[in-house]
Amino acid sequence: MRKASMAGTFLALLILLIAIPVRSATTPLSGQKICLDTGHGGSALGAVNKDFSLEEKDINLDVAYGLRTLLEADGATVVMTRTDDSDKSNNDRYTFCNNESATVLVSVHTNSTTNSSTDGSLALYFHKDDKALAQAIYDEMYPVLSATAPEPRNFTDFGLDRFASGVLLKSDMPAAMMEPLFMSNSDEAALLTITMHVVNGEGVVVLDNGGNPTPNDGCVDCRRAQIAQAIHDGILNYFAQVGDGGDEGGGGPPCGSPPCRKGK
Repeated sequence: MRKASMAGTFLALLILLIAIPVRSATTPLSGQKICLDTGHGGSALGAVNKDFSLEEKDINLDVAYGLRTLLEADGATVVMTRTDDSDKSNNDRYTFCNNESATVLVSVHTNSTTNSSTDGSLALYFHKDDKALAQAIYDEMYPVLSATAPEPRNFTDFGLDRFASGVLLKSDMPAAMMEPLFMSNSDEAALLTITMHVVNGEGVVVLDNGGNPTPNDGCVDCRRAQIAQAIHDGILNYFAQVGDGGDEGGGGPPCGSPPCRKGK
């Protein structure tokens, strides 16, 4: 009788375990919807490096497509505020992400300043609830990009800063803006000329009939791919922390001197 009771208990536990949904280790972002805000676009060029014929809007789009591929491989549903070279207002961007009921919003940018030797990473947030996302991504992004920078010793830890961007101000979900490195830095700019995807003569990602980009075979761990991978790893870091309440750690030195934030 006792054996029968134990067998029944074991069977009940087995059924319960089977019934509990388990997130696969190969798809850690299953069930998450991530809204990627591709900075600038259309007539809004963002930062420009004329010496290397680089426009920020093109870098952002290329990196965002690479980031989307990585996130989707981990099971996430990914939507993008801009998938081509089009103008989007801040209202367009946060409204799109809000209407999509995204879990998080990550805005992809590339930094610039008048000092061509300045380099480093910066993460921006506005609301208190956004800080854990910004910190989690930054904690992965900065060390990787610093280690692989043209001059690692000069790659500054700008840390986190509050920024009253329209996209960050009015998003319904945790939101953060990433400024991985400085395209105004000559050494970085040279590396950024290698694209992740096939682009047209103006540097804009070319899409096939299905609306997908074609990988550029010349990008073997290129700088843009390193940026996409670093942000991807940071997003994974955030969702790994969510169950533990996130991380409210601090950032690096203030970014007032030298200036580390371009005018938007």
